[in-house]
Amino acid sequence: MSIYRVQPNIEKYKAFHLVDDDDNFDLQVEGYFDFMGQPKANDWNGARVYLDATFDKAELLVADITNFNVSALAYSEKAISILQDVLEESGELLPFECDGKKWWIHNITNVLDALDKEETTMELMDSGRFMIGKTVLDENKLTDVSVFKTKQRMTLLLSHDVAKNDYKTIIENSDLTGVIFSQK
Repeated sequence: MSIYRVQPNIEKYKAFHLVDDDDNFDLQVEGYFDFMGQPKANDWNGARVYLDATFDKAELLVADITNFNVSALAYSEKAISILQDVLEESGELLPFECDGKKWWIHNITNVLDALDKEETTMELMDSGRFMIGKTVLDENKLTDVSVFKTKQRMTLLLSHDVAKNDYKTIIENSDLTGVIFSQK
C-alpha cells in the first residue's frame, strides 16, 4: 500500500484568498471556513474569494485543483466532472463562485484515527507544546479508503492506492492540474 500527501502546487498555480471584509472576517472568527472534518453543507452559503498569485508571481496559472485554505482544496467544474464520485465518498462538496465560474470546496468528513501511536514521533516546540513530528499511519485502518484526513493532523489531505476510485491514479490519468503527490 502506498500512502501520499496531496498538496496544492502554489508555486505554479494561483490560490484562493477570502475577500477581506467584515462579513468574511466574522465568518472566519466563527469557524465558517474551518474544514476540520465536520459537515457544513446545511449551513453553507458560499464564499467571497478571489484567485491570486502566491509569492507575488503574477504569471501563475489557474489550476483545476487549487488551495482554498490550509485544510481544504477547491475544485473547478472540470475537476468535479472527473473526481465527483471519489470526492463525495470522503466528504461533501461546497459550491462557490469566482470570476463567474463555479468551484467546489472539498470538505473531507472521512476522518480516521489512523496514526500508528508507537511509530509516530512527537516534537517539543519552544512554546512547550508537543506537535507530531514523523507521521506513521496504521495501514490496517485504511482498507478501501481513498481520500481521508487523520484525526490528529486535520491539515493533511492523504490518499492511498485502492482498487476502485483511486484519487491519485484518476488525476494522473487525466489532464487535471494543481496538485503534487509526495509519498509518506
